[in-house]
Amino acid sequence: MEYIERYVYAVTRRLPAKQREEIGKEIRSIILDMAEGYDSGTEEEKILKAIEELGRPDTLAVNYMDQKHLIGPRFFGSYLFVLKIVIFCIFIGISIATGLALLSGGKGPFEFIIGYISSLVSASMQGAAYVTLIFYLIERYGEGDILDDGKPFSARSLEKVPKDESKISRVESAVSIFFTTLFTGLILLFPGVFAAYVGESGGFTVIPVFDITKIRSYAWLFVIMFAVGILRDIVKYIYGRWNLKVAIISFLMSSVSIVCFYMVFRDHSIYNPAFFEYFRSIDATGFLLAMFEKIRDFIIYVALFGYAVETITNFYKGIKYND
Repeated sequence: MEYIERYVYAVTRRLPAKQREEIGKEIRSIILDMAEGYDSGTEEEKILKAIEELGRPDTLAVNYMDQKHLIGPRFFGSYLFVLKIVIFCIFIGISIATGLALLSGGKGPFEFIIGYISSLVSASMQGAAYVTLIFYLIERYGEGDILDDGKPFSARSLEKVPKDESKISRVESAVSIFFTTLFTGLILLFPGVFAAYVGESGGFTVIPVFDITKIRSYAWLFVIMFAVGILRDIVKYIYGRWNLKVAIISFLMSSVSIVCFYMVFRDHSIYNPAFFEYFRSIDATGFLLAMFEKIRDFIIYVALFGYAVETITNFYKGIKYND
């Protein structure tokens, strides 16, 4: 019976929560009926044979999905999950950027509406393309290297149903994808939203934090950070539980990301001199200017500290729950 529960878990974890219990009962019934139809073998051997005839859990899971898929059935559920989050983040990011742009004025309502819609469509298409490319690469090159050992499906190879504390929450993956997409989208498409908004009669004066031309010269590094960040969260979502392999993959992806982050933010020329000059002009004591200069330098230390804590935590979970 343990192998039945392993198989049911492997299938239903890819399905919407509201469908899992009913589909789980159906799969258990199918396996037991198939096992009863075999003439020879022990009860366990019959169950293993029935499971192997049903096939890979990810492939069976697709049969319970209503949607047609662009990505292969093995990863379609995960692809759809990530795609929805990315599109939602793009919508939020562009809405925020457009709202802040309205504060500064300079354009009529019609121009804002046209610009908002065109930006939303363009960014959504780019986001969808990036996600699709990442899943294509996982499906094309991941088998045998990242996600499994490349061997034919065997019921005995099914992972045990994980303990609750070893599971990687869908919420954890979703939140990480959300903030990765939101930050990357804003910094690449609307770096001007990171700014000081100074109220004046008749509107606002916007003083960007970053030198727009300079920050965009590092676009390729932000794209790499986005790609490896999304890839890390996709792998965590697909596995659904902590083990040593997931911890190593997460460490490698996070290492690439932190190196890219350091390469960008160690360069103080990415910041707009006018931003710091503004705080110098309004505060004769120099307190505000000194504070923002320290924050500028402190960003890297915070990122490195977060990277170290994440690495230690992930390896602790990976080793503790590794089978």
